[in-house]
Amino acid sequence: MSIESNKPEMQGPEPQVPASNAALPYDLEPPAAPVARASAPVTTGSPAQTSSAARAAAHPQGDNTDAAASTDSGVISAPAFPGPRVLVIVGVTLSLIAMILAATQPGPVAGEGASWVLRAGRVLVTLFDIAVHTGTGMVAVLLAALFLGRRVGGVELAAARMLVAVSACVCVMSMPVDRGASLAAVVLGLRAILALGAYWLLLLALFRRSVADTNVLAAFHVAVYLVMVLGTALHSGVQAASAAGAGVGAGGSAGGVP
Repeated sequence: MSIESNKPEMQGPEPQVPASNAALPYDLEPPAAPVARASAPVTTGSPAQTSSAARAAAHPQGDNTDAAASTDSGVISAPAFPGPRVLVIVGVTLSLIAMILAATQPGPVAGEGASWVLRAGRVLVTLFDIAVHTGTGMVAVLLAALFLGRRVGGVELAAARMLVAVSACVCVMSMPVDRGASLAAVVLGLRAILALGAYWLLLLALFRRSVADTNVLAAFHVAVYLVMVLGTALHSGVQAASAAGAGVGAGGSAGGVP
């Protein structure tokens, strides 16, 4: 008997290993690999450091609130409450109060009431002052933004805020004062200080900038106002000198004719 006769006569094909686990029966599938769970980082230290680490882990890209605050810091007129509509209503109300106070100013002589023409003129001058100083305030906002290297921001909001500050200042300056009194100069000085203080405080509260930025904005506003006043005075002086020179020349030529 040969060695080959000891081999079994029935031999099946050799089992083939499936290419993927999907070909295996359900009971022959390999056990799933354990899923690794990320454990929370253990932090030690003060509660403030622990909360900061937790916030950094929850927001890896940073806090949007801090980013927005840093963005607003580069704007002169950042959006904030109250909005332009509310500020315009407040500014118009203060302007009406200023015009009423201007109309109740005493006359040029103590005890003498002003005529209706003078009262109407004072009301119009008060309205003109509020409009002009609001415009010069917007120029000051632009100059302050250029000087500080920042953006202006909302133009409408800046104009509404400047309207409130200017109308409050003019409203205080329109308070009636008897100029014939013995302490009239002192009262007028205190009124001017109070008006400027109200203007500065409103700039600080409405624009919500630092004290240094508020001082820069107010300084530019005063500078623009002085330039406007000096320019108007210079224009009036030149016009008066031209008229006087023309009158002298006309008189001399008329006198020289036989």
